Amino acid sequence: MPEKKNQYVDIHCHILPEVDDGARNLEESLAMLRQEVKQGVAAVILTPHQKPNRRSITAASALERTQKLQQVCERKRNRHQTLQRW
Repeated sequence: MPEKKNQYVDIHCHILPEVDDGARNLEESLAMLRQEVKQGVAAVILTPHQKPNRRSITAASALERTQKLQQVCERKRNRHQTLQRW
């Protein structure tokens, strides 16, 4: 069976943990990202809610959470690649 190439971009998702109605925690964020990969998604655009008169995330907090999620994903990817070489 030919390898499935990821070719889609999810332009609206709520994967950041503990933000609005998205992932409740980091593990749920990672599970959501794994599902994205299985469905052929190569990239996601994180889109937390920003509405007037509603509790929202600040730009600084969104950046911080995004960077943390990226770091965790990178560590997991490196660990997975290392295990595959064994």
